[in-house]
Amino acid sequence: MKYFNNGRNICGCQVFYRKFYDNISMNKFKERLKELRIEKGLTQKQLAKELNVSEDSVYNWEKGRSEPSINDLITLATMLDVTIDYLVGKTEI
Repeated sequence: MKYFNNGRNICGCQVFYRKFYDNISMNKFKERLKELRIEKGLTQKQLAKELNVSEDSVYNWEKGRSEPSINDLITLATMLDVTIDYLVGKTEI
């Protein structure tokens, strides 16, 4: 696996992250994120606080304007009781 410097740290998982995101549908991700957040009874503000990100970040994810980091994606899947594959639209279950 190649490593690269993203300006903050050197991380091999970022290579995986980029390749992973190249294959997903951001439309499916944003739809599922919002749907699952609402099902859990969370506001964007509450979800942002749990993830330690800004409310704007959650808003932008739900609008498809930006993508969460791999760490945030893992945390989101855990919090929402789904797999990452489901959250990003790779599976239907």
